[in-house]
Amino acid sequence: MQTSRRNRRRARERRRIQVRSAVDRGGLLLAGLLILAGALALASSAAAQQATTSGVAPSVTDLKARAYDAQEAAGQAQAAAERASAAADAAQQAVDAAAAAAASSAASAPAAVPEHVLEDLHRATEEAKNAAAAARAATAAVAEHVRDREKRYSRSGFYLSGGIFYAPELFDTSLSAGDSRGAFGAIGYHFAERFDVEVRVDALDNFGLTSPLGYAGHFRGYSVTANAKLYILTKAFQPYLGIGLGALRGETKFTEIATGRTQTWHDTVGTFRLSAGFDYYVSESVALTGDAAVNMPGGELSSANFATLGGGLKIRF
Repeated sequence: MQTSRRNRRRARERRRIQVRSAVDRGGLLLAGLLILAGALALASSAAAQQATTSGVAPSVTDLKARAYDAQEAAGQAQAAAERASAAADAAQQAVDAAAAAAASSAASAPAAVPEHVLEDLHRATEEAKNAAAAARAATAAVAEHVRDREKRYSRSGFYLSGGIFYAPELFDTSLSAGDSRGAFGAIGYHFAERFDVEVRVDALDNFGLTSPLGYAGHFRGYSVTANAKLYILTKAFQPYLGIGLGALRGETKFTEIATGRTQTWHDTVGTFRLSAGFDYYVSESVALTGDAAVNMPGGELSSANFATLGGGLKIRF
């Protein structure tokens, strides 16, 4: 009986101990839960405060962007610092150069230069000035000589000219004609720098003529014209335009091929001459000439137009 009571008491003690242990473990677990809940509450409060301050909780991308911006700002600040350092170095170098120049100027002051050196320098300066003046005078003399020579090319005075020419036929007839050749000579007077007048003689050798009616012949003659020429330039090369009036003495001769009989006509007619050419001076008194002209006789020889292309020499007096 007592044993049975003792056993029940021990069982109650064991249950009490188990309950107390369970209570103790439950208390510890509850305390841990309370602590965890407090930490979560604090974290939630901090997150809520951050969200309230920034409006949106920062993401990983935002954090990376902020880090990149900070790095860029640091790089710009570093570059600005380097530029400022370089500017400071340049300013220091300028100050040093100015100080060195001032020292050099002070060291080379005129009072410190020996007197004989100053005399040599003065003499050299004067010689340089004299040489420059002589060079200017020589240049002016050459220019004056050139101008005077150019004036000599267009000076007033008499001249003689002569040469040879080729004469293409410009006949307006039913006859077949060949070209001729010839020679010319002229005497003239140059005046007013750009003008001259001359008397020119052109001698024609022979224009061959053939008639379809069985005749063969030639035309030859000479012309004397008074020409006026206008010079476009007045230096060594002097192109000109000319116009002339005069007379042409021509001989036309035909031979009848079948019988050998000949017929000859002599005509003297007025003629008109238009020309263009040039004089090129190889010296003040000698020039090479070139001339091209169209000769237009009138009267009985009005169909016997011809050209002359030639050149020669011109002698000035």
